[in-house]
Amino acid sequence: MAKKKAKWPSRILWMGIGAALQLSVTTVLVLVLVRKPDVISAWGSVLTAIATLGLVGTAVWAGRVAVRTLDASRRASEAALKANEQAEVANGAMEKANAQAEQDSKNVNRPYIAASLVPGLAGLGCFDLALHNYGRAAAWDLTVTLDRALDVSDEITDSVVELLKTPRTIFPGQTLRAMWSIEAQPGSKLTPGDSGIGGSGTRAGMPPEALLHLAYHHEGYGQTATEESIPIFDAIVVRTSKSGLWPAPDDGTEVRGTEPSWSNIYALGRAISRNIGNLGR
Repeated sequence: MAKKKAKWPSRILWMGIGAALQLSVTTVLVLVLVRKPDVISAWGSVLTAIATLGLVGTAVWAGRVAVRTLDASRRASEAALKANEQAEVANGAMEKANAQAEQDSKNVNRPYIAASLVPGLAGLGCFDLALHNYGRAAAWDLTVTLDRALDVSDEITDSVVELLKTPRTIFPGQTLRAMWSIEAQPGSKLTPGDSGIGGSGTRAGMPPEALLHLAYHHEGYGQTATEESIPIFDAIVVRTSKSGLWPAPDDGTEVRGTEPSWSNIYALGRAISRNIGNLGR
């Protein structure tokens, strides 16, 4: 509505100028017919003034058109600038979303190695170290170091240290398991004959608590990891102490007062029962 009202002054001006010109031309023609030079000269001056007024009106109209054109161009430029800013913001958000999606994909498809101490397969009092890959990719060149030096050295500790420092590969879903320690049952002690590892006292092997530093690669093979591979470092605390009561399978019923042959059969049954229970560990 505002634009329609703005056109009316220009239209009225041009209609007035056109009517004046038409009247002047008609008057001049009449005077020419009656042959009055003085009057013709006066009306010529009038016509010149009217023409000048028309030029001025035309200039004013052209100026208004130019102003409106410049204003429209300015608004179009501002709209285009705002659209470009919005496009840049959208592109930035898209790039951020793509980067996040790429990082999420890397996080999902990378290896995840967990270290834990679990009841050992050798029986009560034994604990095993289990290194399991819960990720979707293989962990290459896996090595594990302890946060401090060991206070004791025996067959178990030597084997565990050799295991941890030797680079190896663990594939998705694979578990690397090795004996960690042996603890004597309450009221008893380990002897070289009982432990089978040359230890004595109440325990043998690794300490009941340790901080493990894991290092492995997402890509690579054996001892030669690719340059694009970024090492992954994790620190995990494992402990057998302050861990509640560990579940253990039952040895079965103990039979007394039977012949030696039957005792052997029952001992075999107890061993079977114990080993079946160890399958779920």
